[in-house]
Amino acid sequence: MFPDAQQHAPQPKGSLRRVMSKQDSSDSVMQELRETQAQLASIIDTAMDAIITVDEGQRIILFNRAAEEMFQCSSSDAVGQSIDRFIPERFQSQHHMHIQKFGETGSTTRSMGRLQSLSAARSNGQEFPIEAAISLAQVNGKKLFTVILRDITDRRETEEKRKRAEQSLRESEERYRQFFEEDLTGDFVSKANGQLVSCNPAFLKIFGFTSLEHALGTNTGMLYPDPAVRQAYLELLRAKRKIEYYEMELRRADGRPVYVIVTVIGSFDVAGNLVELKGYVFDNTERKKLEEQLLHSQKMEAVGQLASGIAHDFNNVMGVVLTAS
Repeated sequence: MFPDAQQHAPQPKGSLRRVMSKQDSSDSVMQELRETQAQLASIIDTAMDAIITVDEGQRIILFNRAAEEMFQCSSSDAVGQSIDRFIPERFQSQHHMHIQKFGETGSTTRSMGRLQSLSAARSNGQEFPIEAAISLAQVNGKKLFTVILRDITDRRETEEKRKRAEQSLRESEERYRQFFEEDLTGDFVSKANGQLVSCNPAFLKIFGFTSLEHALGTNTGMLYPDPAVRQAYLELLRAKRKIEYYEMELRRADGRPVYVIVTVIGSFDVAGNLVELKGYVFDNTERKKLEEQLLHSQKMEAVGQLASGIAHDFNNVMGVVLTAS
């Protein structure tokens, strides 16, 4: 039998064992540190927002991949350069004062999501809007400033489009309101049950309402001389969905007749039920009166002509009689 080599191998002495243990521990710490640094570098490099770190002299020492894409500049070209390269010239002095104050107090008004206008410049000089969050760290007694940037060009354009659309809508609504208020015809909106939803001053005047509140508190059914007339009118609207230049006799708020010409469009739900009426009425009362006066005048003229003819014939007959006698 051969002797056990392991049993007879020389064993390290106590001090050597401690050194070797410390070395193993140090190697383990360094390995963990390298892994942590690699993880941190990976996180920074794959971040969706641009991350830039500068030293106290405003020289760039970190420029991640998102920053490369945002500023259209490689990290190798940016690192070591002044951050002023990516700040519009008119904002550079303001930026320096801000960084100086931040370095002294640790407070800043620039934070991600605040409604503050900040601008940056790409490597070709093109300016674009950003949001930014800045932080301060001290490493080996030196101050490092890290800023996280977000390009909000698309959001700003969307906001501008929304603002333009809202402004256009307000202008359109104002034009419609002005037209609605100043239109000479009586514009109205009512529900199928007769409840008046809206009307213009001309509508109030045509039907003799003293105020808008007076009109809105009145069911339009009372404007019809007979419920059957209204029912026939609604049935016609349901069938045609739109009625143009429809002449009818209605009633004013005081009960006096008013002759109108109506154009109305019906709004229907998915089941085909009439839910709303939108239209306008033209006061045809004066024209109707003139037509009646003209008709009366024509009748009187016809009666006069008939009477004149009868008188003429009578005179002729009398002349013959007198001559014969």
